[in-house]
Amino acid sequence: MKRIFILFLCLSYIVIITVQANAGDTEDICAAVKKGAAAQVKALLAQNPSLVKTRYGHDQTLLHFASTAAVAEVRVRKGADVNAKTGENVTPLHAAAMNGKLDVAEFLVSKGVDVNIGGCEGETPLHCAASGGHVSIARFLLSKGAGINDRSSEDNTPLHMAVYHNRKKMADFLIAQKADINPENISGDTPLHIAAADGKDDMVTLLMVKGAHADMKNSAGETPFDCAVKKGHRSTADILRRAKK
Repeated sequence: MKRIFILFLCLSYIVIITVQANAGDTEDICAAVKKGAAAQVKALLAQNPSLVKTRYGHDQTLLHFASTAAVAEVRVRKGADVNAKTGENVTPLHAAAMNGKLDVAEFLVSKGVDVNIGGCEGETPLHCAASGGHVSIARFLLSKGAGINDRSSEDNTPLHMAVYHNRKKMADFLIAQKADINPENISGDTPLHIAAADGKDDMVTLLMVKGAHADMKNSAGETPFDCAVKKGHRSTADILRRAKK
C-alpha cells in the first residue's frame, strides 16, 4: 500500500486564498463554519458572495469542511458546487465521510451526489468512512447503493482501509455486510496480510475468526505469517501459526 489518503480540515490552517476576498471575511466565515453557525454563514455570504468560490487550505471549498447540514445547505443555496474537487479529487462527500459528518453526507446525497464517486487514488466515500471508522456513515452509504467491494486505484477495498487504519468495529461491520474478506490489492495483499504486517493482533484474530485465508500469498510470495515474521511481530506470528495447526 503506497499511500493512504487522510483528509485534514483547513480550519487548523491559515487559509490560502485563490479568489479575491477580504482576509477578515475569510477568517470570520471559517470560524462560523467551525461553530456550525448557519445564520452567520448566511450573513457573511450575503455580504461577500465570492467566499463561496474561495479555495482554502488543501484547495478545499467551504463545503468540504461543512460541520452541519444546515451550514452545507446555506452554501449550496448560495451556489456552492456539491461535487467540487480539490487538486487530489476529494469531494465534499469524501470529506464528510472521512470526518464523520453523517448529516452532511445525507444532505449531499439528497442533492444528487453519487455515493460511489471516485476521489483521491480512486477511493470512494465508503473507503473514506472505513478509514475514519465511521460505521454510521458506512451504513448510510451502503443503504444508498455504495459498492462494498469497490476498488481504489491500488485495488484496495473499504475492508483493506479499515484494517490498515485499525478500525476493528468497522472491519467487523463490513464483514457482516458481506464484504469480501480475502480481496487482493495491487501488491497481492489481503486485509489479513496488512494486519499481520502491522502486528495488529486483535484485527488478525477477528479476520481469522471470520474466515480469512491464512495461506494466501501476495505478489512477493508471502503469506500473512511470513509478513508477521518479517516485521518481527512474534505474537502475531504465534496467532497465525496456531491457526495453521
